[in-house]
Amino acid sequence: MWVVRAEYYDYYEMYRAVRLRWAQAVLREHIVGEWNGLLDKLRIGAEVVVCGLPSASEIEKAQADLRAGRLELDEAEDACGGRHADDRWWVDG
Repeated sequence: MWVVRAEYYDYYEMYRAVRLRWAQAVLREHIVGEWNGLLDKLRIGAEVVVCGLPSASEIEKAQADLRAGRLELDEAEDACGGRHADDRWWVDG
């Protein structure tokens, strides 16, 4: 029978949440980049910008810091946009 200590379980859950946030950021950055490329090709004077969310590289740094023990679990959560971060989309143009 496996016995998992609570602190290991909490770390694992946070690590998974950080990885999910990273994957979401990578996908978001790709979609926004492709969308902006299309707007540029169509000569539409607009740009999609995502504000208030961490970039994939910021999340990757938080993940490395969490792994190295330089971040506490709640600090890692905050660095990755928090538990209930909402996406805010603005179209400039």
